[in-house]
Amino acid sequence: MDMEELQTFVEVADAGGITPAARRLGVSKSIVSRRLGRLESELGVQLLARTTRGAALTEAGVAFRDHAAKVVAEIEMARETIFPDGDLRGRLRVAAPLSVGPAEFCSGARGNGQTAPATAHPRGL
Repeated sequence: MDMEELQTFVEVADAGGITPAARRLGVSKSIVSRRLGRLESELGVQLLARTTRGAALTEAGVAFRDHAAKVVAEIEMARETIFPDGDLRGRLRVAAPLSVGPAEFCSGARGNGQTAPATAHPRGL
């Protein structure tokens, strides 16, 4: 079971739908749908009844939601204990006009990986 799938399910349950959950998570609706589909497939049960107006928890979804939320919270707490306070980590999204070329942007990002290794780009830009 994937952590992102659990977190996505909890967000959809809390937000009341795929679209608001996608906004909260900063991903597309199709990614949210895919994650939910994989989780439901792995569990062999439908967790959400999807409608055009949102998503409602099924009986199984209600039972699973609290457990999933606890797991997500516990893993977040575990992550907090291994990273010292003040260290930068996580996803950084940057929007820039096309006039800022990839070479200029990548050279700035490359230096960031040396001062904040937890934020380094996985491809070593």
